[in-house]
Amino acid sequence: MEARQDSLAWAKRQRELYAETLHNFASSSDEFQVLYAAANSASSQTVPSPQHKIKDIKTLYVLDSSFNPPTKAHLTLARNALLKDKGAHPARMMFLLATVNADKKPKPAAFEDRLVMMSLMANEITSEFADDKVVVDVAVTKKPFFMDKAACIDEAEIYGDAQQVHLTGFDTIVRIFNAKYYPDDQQLRVLEPFLSKHRLRVCYREDGETSRQEQEAYIEGIGDGSREKEGMKQEWRKMIELVDDAEHVKGISSTESRRAGVEQRTDTLEELLGKEVAEYVMSERLYRDEEDIRKSGIKPKV
Repeated sequence: MEARQDSLAWAKRQRELYAETLHNFASSSDEFQVLYAAANSASSQTVPSPQHKIKDIKTLYVLDSSFNPPTKAHLTLARNALLKDKGAHPARMMFLLATVNADKKPKPAAFEDRLVMMSLMANEITSEFADDKVVVDVAVTKKPFFMDKAACIDEAEIYGDAQQVHLTGFDTIVRIFNAKYYPDDQQLRVLEPFLSKHRLRVCYREDGETSRQEQEAYIEGIGDGSREKEGMKQEWRKMIELVDDAEHVKGISSTESRRAGVEQRTDTLEELLGKEVAEYVMSERLYRDEEDIRKSGIKPKV
């Protein structure tokens, strides 16, 4: 009980800090900022910034999501990247949240609440590793689009020459390689600055709509030259890895987690989010306000 109270007290203090930081970030000219660094050793908890650059890492894993809320699916993607990816070491993990309009209250969970939950999950990941060098950063950006997010991390110049490895699902990779999202005169050529240096670690989608064979064929199609007219380069294929994390995240979704919050199903929340994140959701009554429920489109089950 005492440990739980300590964790919730820490979370509430972090929420106050994040609320103030987000307000300042929104009014600043900065497009990217790291807010928190989770690590086992105090010496590794220095938050990266232009004044405190991280020069010794080779790989920066980036998990970019709305984290509304962060689930065990996010946890699995991050953990497996640190354990199984072939990226050069030492490596570092980043949870990245796009605020875009940080002065406007988002629904159904405020940005500061999401950042607290991201921080709790970051703490959980680092606690699983005996290696003091495993660090998980929590960061925000004003950029809404994938390519711009990656660019602003590079432009911040706080991670040296580290290669970014973005952790995504298959549905995200399809959007990234859809030319309709880019200017007609550029199309997929806009991806060149990213894919000439950085990588994508893509998790299979297990929803029954797209078979594994179809997903594999799509990824292989990136390297067969069939889409060169759209600006796609065959050499990009080697910068993309399709990984088998899907079985571990099957059935876990932010939507179902919000439903469990609406219905106050504590056991289900713990199964989907982990103990500390679930406790924070319950203690702060996230997804329980009438407006939250209405805007989420979720109605409690009868």
